[in-house]
Amino acid sequence: MKINFVMSSNKQSRIFNAIIGYFKQYSDDEIIVTKRPMKFGIDTYYYFRPHLEPQLNPNSVVTIHQDLNDDCYNLDSFIKKFEQAGIVVCLNTKQYEDKRISHLMKYLIPHGYNEKLLDIKKNKTDNEKITIGLFSKRYERGVKGEKLLLELFSKLDPLQYNFVFVGANRDDTIKKASAFGFDAQFYFGDNYDVVMDYYSKIDVLLIPSDFEGGPACLQEGLVTNKYIIAKNVGAIPDFIEHHNNGSIVQNVDQVVEELDLYRRNQKFLQEKVVIYNKTLPNLISWKKVVRYYTDLFEQERVNYGYFELIISYLEQKIREVK
Repeated sequence: MKINFVMSSNKQSRIFNAIIGYFKQYSDDEIIVTKRPMKFGIDTYYYFRPHLEPQLNPNSVVTIHQDLNDDCYNLDSFIKKFEQAGIVVCLNTKQYEDKRISHLMKYLIPHGYNEKLLDIKKNKTDNEKITIGLFSKRYERGVKGEKLLLELFSKLDPLQYNFVFVGANRDDTIKKASAFGFDAQFYFGDNYDVVMDYYSKIDVLLIPSDFEGGPACLQEGLVTNKYIIAKNVGAIPDFIEHHNNGSIVQNVDQVVEELDLYRRNQKFLQEKVVIYNKTLPNLISWKKVVRYYTDLFEQERVNYGYFELIISYLEQKIREVK
């Protein structure tokens, strides 16, 4: 099959580029990446940014990367675009069960993990500081939890905790962490192999976001058996069982409490993380994710083929009547 990956913009995205790379690595389909949809010779279209398109082709698949509770988006316009697609993919249960899209043909396929992450481990002695990792780009509107993070700097002891930041636009974050006395490492580049290696440097993955479609770092943290402290957003409740492989929090005071709990019970909680994460059926590799999408691309191609046959048949009957 020929699958047209439609980007709708020249703007670069690390996660989108990584996803395209996984499809080219694991799919037997011919993947053709373009800014605008090709007009001829395509079996199925896969739109990455459907909201930027005036009209979607009917033989298409889209993934909901947005948090449907995020009031920053004009969700009505997004949903109208989702309705034009043949198949909609949800990244988490919250999206899948949202009543506003209950009428759509939809499937739930979470983000995957890179299999190279299976080899990443971190062994620490008990007297070392706890290293907290934040893997996200910084947005000016603070959607990734900037307010909570700043409050956290003022409440933690820099003699007990370090920070690692991976993501663009984190210059201001680094300055603020350093001003509070924290040792902080950072990486702003797009080399994904380097990004993955930073999971070896952390103990706890912090996800303080107010809204998330994924996030992609969730599966990466899980497969590297990091204790995850996160707000109840996106796919978090699909994967995190409170005090088994992480903690679900609501505010900065709860983050402080959970970090202190982890610091005092690190060995015990880390053992629980390893055991619990082995039971997660929805923690899957990108290779398997690609296989699921390939099946959907084929399904949509067949569905559209039947649709075209029906239209052709009806047109023939109309001509016969005339």
